[in-house]
Amino acid sequence: MTTLSKPVTEEGAGDKRLFTYAMSETVLKKQKRCVRGAEEDVTIYLSAPVADVQLINFALYPGPRAQTETARTEKEMRKLLNAGVEMAWVDLCCISANVRNDIIDQGVIASWVVDDEIIHDFYHRFSLQLAAAASIPCVYIAGRTCQAAFERMITLGFISRMEELSSLGVTLCEAGDCRFAAIEGRPHPSHHLVTGREVSAMGIFKETIAMINGVVSCCASGDLSPGNISQCLITAMGIDEEELAVRMRGREYLTHLLYSSSSGRFPLRDVHLRNVKAHLPEVRATLSKWAERGINTLMSILRSGNIYLDLPAYDSTLDVWFEWLGAARFVTFMCNGIAARLLDPLFAARLEIWFERLGAARFVTFMCNGIAARLLDPLFAARLDIWFQRLGAARFVTFMCDSIAARVLDPLFAARLEIWFERLGAARFVTFMCGGIAVRLLDPLFAACLDIWFERLGAARFVTFMCNGIAARLLDPLFAARLEIWFERLGAARFVTFMCNGIAARLLDPLFAARLEIWFERLGAARFVTFMCNGIAARLLDPLFAASLEIWFERLGAARCVTFMCDSIAARLLDPLFAARLDIWFQRLGAARFVTFMCDSIAARLLDPLFAASLEIWFERLGAALFVTFMCGGVAARLLNPLFAASLDIWFERLGAARFVTFMCNGIAARLLDPLFAASLEIWFERLGAALFVTFMCGGVAARLLDPLFAACLEIWFERLGAARFVTFMCNGVAARLLDPLFAACLEIWFERLGAACFVTFMCDGVAARMLNPAFQAITSRWFNALGAQNFARIFGIGGFTKRIVNASFERRAVKLLHTLGGDAMYTFLRANNGRKMDNI
Repeated sequence: MTTLSKPVTEEGAGDKRLFTYAMSETVLKKQKRCVRGAEEDVTIYLSAPVADVQLINFALYPGPRAQTETARTEKEMRKLLNAGVEMAWVDLCCISANVRNDIIDQGVIASWVVDDEIIHDFYHRFSLQLAAAASIPCVYIAGRTCQAAFERMITLGFISRMEELSSLGVTLCEAGDCRFAAIEGRPHPSHHLVTGREVSAMGIFKETIAMINGVVSCCASGDLSPGNISQCLITAMGIDEEELAVRMRGREYLTHLLYSSSSGRFPLRDVHLRNVKAHLPEVRATLSKWAERGINTLMSILRSGNIYLDLPAYDSTLDVWFEWLGAARFVTFMCNGIAARLLDPLFAARLEIWFERLGAARFVTFMCNGIAARLLDPLFAARLDIWFQRLGAARFVTFMCDSIAARVLDPLFAARLEIWFERLGAARFVTFMCGGIAVRLLDPLFAACLDIWFERLGAARFVTFMCNGIAARLLDPLFAARLEIWFERLGAARFVTFMCNGIAARLLDPLFAARLEIWFERLGAARFVTFMCNGIAARLLDPLFAASLEIWFERLGAARCVTFMCDSIAARLLDPLFAARLDIWFQRLGAARFVTFMCDSIAARLLDPLFAASLEIWFERLGAALFVTFMCGGVAARLLNPLFAASLDIWFERLGAARFVTFMCNGIAARLLDPLFAASLEIWFERLGAALFVTFMCGGVAARLLDPLFAACLEIWFERLGAARFVTFMCNGVAARLLDPLFAACLEIWFERLGAACFVTFMCDGVAARMLNPAFQAITSRWFNALGAQNFARIFGIGGFTKRIVNASFERRAVKLLHTLGGDAMYTFLRANNGRKMDNI
């Protein structure tokens, strides 16, 4: 336990009162999480209550070397405070840097305002200081995070607001038996130092200290009426009642602009905006200009850092970024870290560099608070360059989150990154290195668990498994035990699919665990893993949802129920209208077709009257079987587009129902309205005729049809093979690899060896997928010599044979079969035994 105790003399008492306090181990552990480096570089600093102080600073964290030095902020405040005003500090965070404050992560501290254990501890220390202070002290709420913590104490009932004393943000409050005057909604007193004593920031600082002087003098008088507070503030701030009224009108203008209310009162999140100088014409003009671009855009500016204190100064710079990024990305881009540095020329230059490198979309994702705070650090900038070169733009942006940025200069963390980069390769490394991993990577126990699961699962499955939900619980013994049970039951592959965030978050709930057991018994391992998606997991304990599951399980049987029960269905299953539509389509289609039909894209639109009408039209046109094949996700997503609907009608007339349904796959649907794509379709329709055209136009071809190199390859093979053979040849497996130089070279070799007819028979999907495998190349050479061109092409054109021939044991059995039967009879035998029977030859 971390404790403090110090005797404090109470006024009017002849004895000493001993205040004691002990911080719990759990709170202390949480406090230490804000340290970016080693714990030996910080000191726990718990200041004892100070007697008879007139001012209590309700503050964020102590300055560096707090045990031996007075912080610069306090020194600056003392220069302007009235003589005789004594102050005490009560900090949300009790950690003092031994050298520099940048070792403390303010973002982590900000997250504590929703941790009631930390807030209760903060209030306990504040109440001790309050009890030791003057009879009615002034409490200065220093900055936004402290304001949020203060509001949380009010929500929890620790503090009550009794009366508004001034529209400038002075409130009479009560905590237990103690009353105090709170100054709220003001920036932190160190802000002017952080900005290098920037003029507007200095002005706000001086105004805040003047307000403190006024409130302290009013508290000392014992008259805390609103009239007396206003008079004390007017005197201390050197203003008159007219200016006070003008400022109030400015606040009323701003609340009307932002919230359509002329109250002059701001909600909790925006309480700092009472300091916007909306009474000044130049500020009001800037507010009006940005409001015309959208209230969300204006709010993103007003809620970012301290821009609100001097809007005109930032206006031209903000204009540039708004033009570059557009409204939506600009709103994402504006954050505290950017705002604090936006007028720094060096920072602006760095922003320009990364904007050029990444493009607008990736730049906005990349430029988070954690990056902005470190972008001018030469070592950090160098690390960014290294990882950008290693990963490429897309993966770099995914990788460089706040959690990584905060630790990337830590030598131990950097070393761990290197280890996992080597183990996983760039793509898997980026997927793996999420925030949940990053914050625990230096924990020896966590690192040991990672090693164990990496060995068990292999790189690919390990990366899928290690999501944030798992990482957050991996060191919990009960959770770890449950993982072991399910790993044994399911095996590595199914275990990884099953263990999603939704499952991980509930795995220790006894009722949830019991439901898992029931469904595991019903479905068996394979179906259970498919069934247990996030959408199911989130609702499994809902009695109505559970009852609906039972009904559909009875209707469909285990296999079809698992296919049907996707996230989109699960999310809507308790909607009476949706349930009624499901019943109608189930009756129409029957169980098998109903399950195929009811995909995510259909489920998401099933209650739209126009969509429902389109479904009816196509159901009548096609009949149940063709309708179900046709109504894929790509079609469903575009069915209400008039141009798309017109194109469907044209192709339906051309092709007839059966061919139309085969043709209209997702790859076609996604491109049907592209004029260049539509022109290519016309060309190939004329060349091939309806029947061959439909066979040819598979998803693999459609996805590449507008690629000039691919189109040129199609022309070459069309000329070589003729229409009929060309269409047979151009399967998905070939289309996907046609532009690979090594694959193209192999095609040439086999075309020369086999001739056009045998070449087309041979070049099936299974062959295409293995053609660049050296072992497969050796096998095909042996068998070509043994079989001759015709039987070789026919036998390797059998998918089951091609799939198994890479197995040495199967090849030995196949050789014996060839010696026994000869080539022609072997082909006939293999055709008759394709599928699982082939395992037994």
